[in-house]
Amino acid sequence: HIIVMIKVLYIGGIIMKVIISPKQLSGTDLFRFEEEYNDKKRYSITSWLFFLLLGGTGAHRFYLRDINGGLLYIINLLLMLLSVTVVSAKAASAASSILEMDYRRDALAGIMAIVFTLAFLTNCTFWIIDLFRLPKLIYKTNKRIEKEILMKIIK
Repeated sequence: HIIVMIKVLYIGGIIMKVIISPKQLSGTDLFRFEEEYNDKKRYSITSWLFFLLLGGTGAHRFYLRDINGGLLYIINLLLMLLSVTVVSAKAASAASSILEMDYRRDALAGIMAIVFTLAFLTNCTFWIIDLFRLPKLIYKTNKRIEKEILMKIIK
C-alpha cells in the first residue's frame, strides 16, 4: 500500500495537482523519508505486547498516538480504583467484608459498586473491540506518520 499525497499548486492562475508518493522520491529525499519513517513507524509486535500486557490501561492506544482512546481507558481505570477504594473503606469502617455489606442501606457504597461494574464492563468492551481493531489502528497510524513525513519533505 502506498500513500498518495496531492499537493495543490497555484501557478499563473492555474490550479495544478501534483501527486506525491514515496515511490516518486529519489536521492536525498528518499533517504530522508525512509530514515524518518523507520524512526517513527509503529511496530505490530510492540502494539500487541502493550495490548496484551497493559491493555486495561490503554497503553496500546497511547503508543499508537490515540490520546483520546487512551484517556478513555485511564478514566475507566480511575473510576474502578476510586469505587473499590470507597467500598473497601466503607467495609473496613463497618468491620465487615465487602460481600457482607448491605448496599441498600449504604447508598454511597451501592453507587460505587454500580460505578465499578459499569467502568469494568466498559473497559472490557473497549478491550474486546480493540482486539479486532488493533491491526487497522496500527495500519492507520503508520499511514498518518507516512503522510506527515511526506508533507514535510515536499514543502
